[in-house]
Amino acid sequence: MSKKGKPASRKCVGRFRDNLKKARKRLEKGPLAFSKALSEQMVETALEESKMRFRKRKLTPKITLLAFLWQMLSKYATCEQTMTEVIHKQFRKNEESSVPSSGRYCEARGRLSLGFLKTLFRVQYDTATEDIPSKWKWLGRHDVKVVDGTTFLMADSQANRASFSPPDEPSPGTRYPMLRLVGIFSLATGMIRDFAYGPYQGKGTGESSLFRRLLHCLNPGDVVLGDKYYCSYRDAHAIRTCGGDIVVKHFSKRTMLQLVRKIGNNDAVYRWIRPRHAHKKMSREEFACLPNEILVRIVKVRVNVPGFRVKQFEVLTTLVDENTYSAQALSDLFFQRWRVETYLDEIKNGLNIQMLRCKTPEMLAKELTVAFLAYNTVRTQMAQVAECFGTPLNEISFTHTLHTMMTFAEESSPEGIALKLATIVHTRVGCRPGRSEPRAVKRGPSTHARLKQGRKEFTATS
Repeated sequence: MSKKGKPASRKCVGRFRDNLKKARKRLEKGPLAFSKALSEQMVETALEESKMRFRKRKLTPKITLLAFLWQMLSKYATCEQTMTEVIHKQFRKNEESSVPSSGRYCEARGRLSLGFLKTLFRVQYDTATEDIPSKWKWLGRHDVKVVDGTTFLMADSQANRASFSPPDEPSPGTRYPMLRLVGIFSLATGMIRDFAYGPYQGKGTGESSLFRRLLHCLNPGDVVLGDKYYCSYRDAHAIRTCGGDIVVKHFSKRTMLQLVRKIGNNDAVYRWIRPRHAHKKMSREEFACLPNEILVRIVKVRVNVPGFRVKQFEVLTTLVDENTYSAQALSDLFFQRWRVETYLDEIKNGLNIQMLRCKTPEMLAKELTVAFLAYNTVRTQMAQVAECFGTPLNEISFTHTLHTMMTFAEESSPEGIALKLATIVHTRVGCRPGRSEPRAVKRGPSTHARLKQGRKEFTATS
């Protein structure tokens, strides 16, 4: 090892030992925050609330749920691998082993009630939010909910095709079915609060339509952070009705504004006038309930970050009090909107669910709910590490946390927990303010020709 490398190595070892000591001392003081990532009590509560009935089987709802979660946390392992893990755990507990049949496991997954999974998903999020420190909230008072949409491909089955038809398919069988999903995430923890999805195209399948199905998630004092697609008069009024506010990118084509007063050179308050005509997807009754105007504020933001596609844009918000909400605070908040892109990337690539595998719409709903349960479990562990060491949450690696959780899954001793926490916090992703990503890829497309007809027709003619 070179002389230059020795100090760095000693520093690395010293930092790990210090973190291990901090974790031990913190565990001696009392229970950790966010310690209930997914407890047996939560599962029992969800079973009682959903009133799920089941017979006595080797693959009970609890065992099936844990197996389903393990499958997602193991980079979406196969059903055969998951069943092998179940048998191994039964052997370690001196229980009678199940038959190593992936078919029985798939049947057990099908018996899980969607109501039970959704109730558990809600209970897990509500329990985690009780431990959020006030300093993690925006300006110490607001819970910011960041919203964005994405798409998922799925298994090419007839049932999936009937509900989620492939977009722009030149010939039947040449594209995978696709769904569009919109999720609301907590900016403080990165956990997903709720989600709505539907076909990729068709009436009521746009991001705005799906977002309106999630308005029940908002609480008084929440701030909704989104891109320009959420700059909508109708949505702004609905969010204000819920007691929340918006901070979105200004979409000038959707707004009619009248100046009220200037706050600064790049900051002013306007009246947002109601559109003259109702949207084609909006009834006359709904349009009549809209107020004639909404008071909003527009802050112009100049961008001096290399790699950004724009050098200036405008932020529209219903937070008009300049004494409480400065232009700089609003600008800094909007720059954190990019974090939702990493949240979606962690779900799709970190858990390896770019392609959903279930072959019916009913099972797809369960598959997505369990995937988000698994994601929130990892995020809860990250929040626990951040609270324990006072480390910024966005500097903790999702993938490293996932791998460490799986490695230390059987450790329950204080020393094992302290070692797990010190291992997770040791690997940092670094502070990435104003992050931008190149819209280009290193690897080119496959050299194989694209399938331009159904596989059966292609096989018959080749």
